[in-house]
Amino acid sequence: MTIFARSLQLCLTLFLAPGAEIKNPFENAKKIKIEYTVQGKKVPLDIEDDKQVKEIVSSIHIEETEEGPQVGLKPKCTVEFTMPDKTVIKTMFVKAGHIDRSLWGQIRLKDTKYYEKINEMVSKKEGRTIDVLKDN
Repeated sequence: MTIFARSLQLCLTLFLAPGAEIKNPFENAKKIKIEYTVQGKKVPLDIEDDKQVKEIVSSIHIEETEEGPQVGLKPKCTVEFTMPDKTVIKTMFVKAGHIDRSLWGQIRLKDTKYYEKINEMVSKKEGRTIDVLKDN
């Protein structure tokens, strides 16, 4: 094995170790805006409480990402993250463990905890069980 090949193998082992956590791009969010669908109409829910924002953001466990836009999706639920510098990262659910980051690409999650947390927040506001992937 050449020195280059050994160096490359070492780098891949160190930096791309199996199970390594991918950095959560939403971890510094200051505000979250959720829009979900009820009887064909979008309903907004703004979350500005620091504790609730952290609960939502900490429920996002990223398995893999794939850059490149996704076209043709008609979302039932969108989630916008407002960052400290006032930029807004727009996302939408593709399915429970998969979100689309607008104009960036796909984020596949390790579990459905984020989806469950969003459902919990929205259901609490509505006073009934809501599934953000459906028209409720």
